[in-house]
Amino acid sequence: MKSFQIKNLIQKQVSGEWGKEVVDGEGVKVIRTANFLATGKINFENIVHRSINQRKIEQKKLIDGDILIEKSGGSPTQPVGRVVYFENPDGDTYLCNNFSSILRPNAEIVFPKYLFYSLLFNHKIGKTLRFQNKTTGIINLRLDSYLESKIPLPSISDQTRIATLLSKVEFLIARRKKSIADLDALLKSTFLEMFGDPVRNEKKWIEEPLDKLGTIERGVSKHRPRNAPELLGGKYPLIQTGDVANSGTFIQDYHQTYSELGLKQSKLWPKGTLCITIAANIAKTGILTFNACFPDSVVGFQTGNKSNVYYIHFLFAFLQDILEKKAPHAAQKNINLRILKTLKVPRPPINLQNRFAAIVEKVETLKDKNQDSLKDLETLYGALSQKAFKGELDLSRIPLAVDLKPKDIITAKPYVGEPTLTVQDQPVKASESREQVLHQLFKAFISGAKNKSIPLDDFWLEAEERFLDLMDEDAQLLGVADYDRVRDLLFEMLASGKVAQVFNEQENRMEIREVS
Repeated sequence: MKSFQIKNLIQKQVSGEWGKEVVDGEGVKVIRTANFLATGKINFENIVHRSINQRKIEQKKLIDGDILIEKSGGSPTQPVGRVVYFENPDGDTYLCNNFSSILRPNAEIVFPKYLFYSLLFNHKIGKTLRFQNKTTGIINLRLDSYLESKIPLPSISDQTRIATLLSKVEFLIARRKKSIADLDALLKSTFLEMFGDPVRNEKKWIEEPLDKLGTIERGVSKHRPRNAPELLGGKYPLIQTGDVANSGTFIQDYHQTYSELGLKQSKLWPKGTLCITIAANIAKTGILTFNACFPDSVVGFQTGNKSNVYYIHFLFAFLQDILEKKAPHAAQKNINLRILKTLKVPRPPINLQNRFAAIVEKVETLKDKNQDSLKDLETLYGALSQKAFKGELDLSRIPLAVDLKPKDIITAKPYVGEPTLTVQDQPVKASESREQVLHQLFKAFISGAKNKSIPLDDFWLEAEERFLDLMDEDAQLLGVADYDRVRDLLFEMLASGKVAQVFNEQENRMEIREVS
């Protein structure tokens, strides 16, 4: 595969403009490097408007397919050289600021998105071409030298296929992230539907101090790990406020451990404890999935017979603003244990809390599967990008961009360096109703196993990827009700003898298979 200098693949290089910012929205829209995302996308939120000469607007306005490159304004921790791809979101006129430049590909010799992906993934190009202004300390890019760098250039059709392939995997990654976000939104809306807004206590539940619903104690840390490093390096997980704040519903990761000596000066909390932060990120919560220690900046809450840990966890999402206001103004905000213990909260009937907990567990199972699938897709994306620009991909079965649709792509669980992505010959036609589509997908999934035993959870990964492609654009994502529909269908098929349950001893799980 031949290589070409980047400057020979662009028809035009255009420097950005600064202009005077206007607050009334009358100026032209200007994309700043602050709008650049590491994924190569542009964040069109917080776009500024600037007053710029009309002649310069006509000369420098962006068009679809332009590549913006960050050439100045970086720092030692945020080096320059990032690239993003421009696709106009609303038909308005856009410029970029003078910390960046436009690289306009010559479409006769290079497919614009192929050039973009080449620059996005070729991190080596810019690393040695940066310099720091001794006066300002700002990091700049030697753009002329950058444009003299070479990239591999296959035929225009193969460029198009590579760009198409990577774009569609990006689409699947974005949709998987949206599925996870939508499941989070589903739980929040379910909480409000069942319990009402807890701040206003719309449903007039009995209110009690939090310490009447369970036991609350601060974590123990007689010595901070940074002041006593000999406490670290053992087998006992040590949870910090950041681990709680970034956890979601369950705390599954940690970054430090205590030694036996560290454990002696602390306390080991059991799995299922709700951790509540009382410093820095106030009132963030997460449920331990393992036994762990934590410092006195984290509070442990263990439920009694009046409360369910899932209810309390989601309750705190609505109480954060209240607790923030109760925190004294200091260099670092914090609240004390007394504030938490005396905080009055609604106490719905425990059976209603338990019903909510059952829904949470179902949804969290779906989220876990989505998270696993997202990791697989991101691994696939990385493996494809590495192989694509080394000429190691078989592109013969990948149609050109105009033909390929997201629903024509099937992903299988990949491992690094060995991408597993194929294209369907005949995409499935849409069915009339939501239930029919689910039944169609489920029966096809079982039949596709060819009498092999398969876990039911694998079905959800395939169903979520293909469901929206078979429904109208306004259709909702798969949720708990759909999970129940498929469960009922499975029970019907088991009762009729069409499928059988099989226990996989090696994996310690139940599986299903079609009965021929």
